[in-house]
Amino acid sequence: MKQTLLKYISFCILILPFSLYAEVTADTHEKKESIAIIYKKGLASIDNKDVRLAVDLLLKEVTAKSKYTIKTEFSNDLKKTIDDFQHSKIDILSLGFIYYLQHYDEINDFIEDRWVLLAKKNDKFRRFLLITNKKSNINSLKDLRDKSVGLVKFDSIQDLYLDTTLLQEQKEDAASFLKTKKYYLKPSRALIKLFFNQIDACIVTEYAYNTATEINPQLKKQLKIIQRSEDIFPPIVLILTHKNSSYFSKLYEKFVFTSQMNPKTKQILNMYQTVQSVGLSDEDIQPIYRYYQTYKQLKNEYKQR
Repeated sequence: MKQTLLKYISFCILILPFSLYAEVTADTHEKKESIAIIYKKGLASIDNKDVRLAVDLLLKEVTAKSKYTIKTEFSNDLKKTIDDFQHSKIDILSLGFIYYLQHYDEINDFIEDRWVLLAKKNDKFRRFLLITNKKSNINSLKDLRDKSVGLVKFDSIQDLYLDTTLLQEQKEDAASFLKTKKYYLKPSRALIKLFFNQIDACIVTEYAYNTATEINPQLKKQLKIIQRSEDIFPPIVLILTHKNSSYFSKLYEKFVFTSQMNPKTKQILNMYQTVQSVGLSDEDIQPIYRYYQTYKQLKNEYKQR
């Protein structure tokens, strides 16, 4: 539940600048209804009552004194959403990071800023761990043939890492190499399943593994890490502001960092493991962009065999 809620909170925090802007500066812009789009695929269902409750709480906090209004829409049509963003019909776009990578050439020239929400302060990027049970005979990637691997649901970046690693080292993709992939809402759930040998391996972030093993030291005694990724993988959700709506980015940068966040908003977000919001520069993006290009090349070569 916390991960599902975090993904939708990632959009709601965008509304905060409107509230604070009205209090600290004169209104230099015409009153307008800004448009924000959440691309729904990969970010779980918006019908969950707890998600809606958290959204409502945040909306009340951050728009109470605002002169601005914001129209939020949920999209199932990425092609139309990208087209609208290109034509300045959207001020803010929230989507899974994987879709940004897939449509980088279509989106990137229209972006003013990119924002992500972090579970760990100052930790812009994630490192993935491939973990097995010490009782198993799985000691390397090649031992996973026809085995099951647990992943975190809605985190397509994990799938990208798994597929790329298998293509690089075993010359096969996950669909052909593994018996199955199983998905869990929480990394702790995947680790517990692995602990009891209900799956053969799992992939979680280094931060999630360290947190889980601190809470339950028995996990560390029973599990073993057989591979560590590079520290280049971004958070799941990306928030983009359009270059023609640059004042949104300025307000966001000035007011949405945790140290200046509305206390009630901060409290809501902290409940769901969000501690900081940071911007990603073009330079920040390049390692994961190059990694994705490598994946595409490997995948194309594999299909042509």
